[in-house]
Amino acid sequence: AFGDGAGEWNGYRDVRLESLHEGVATTRLPGSIARAEVRARHSQREGRFGWHGDELWTADGLRATFRVFFVRWGLEVDLDSRGMRRSEVDLRHAVAHAAVQSQRS
Repeated sequence: AFGDGAGEWNGYRDVRLESLHEGVATTRLPGSIARAEVRARHSQREGRFGWHGDELWTADGLRATFRVFFVRWGLEVDLDSRGMRRSEVDLRHAVAHAAVQSQRS
């Protein structure tokens, strides 16, 4: 399930992950994921994908090569907004950059 693609560590890694039929496929990666995007689709099915921490997942028949970007440094903050309510936390520091670490679709 885990492949290095280019094999280089440049803050990202290309990973091929395949979900068969209606199943879910997961793989753990060597760092917290900031974001992931589909680089190449290897199936006809749309499927779904997402991540949480250092784990990338794909479901519902999506087979693809993903470019996975990693968090390089920083503070992890868990925010969970439900409905139209706003969720916030006081970090006591100025924030220069922020990235989503976990996404649910």
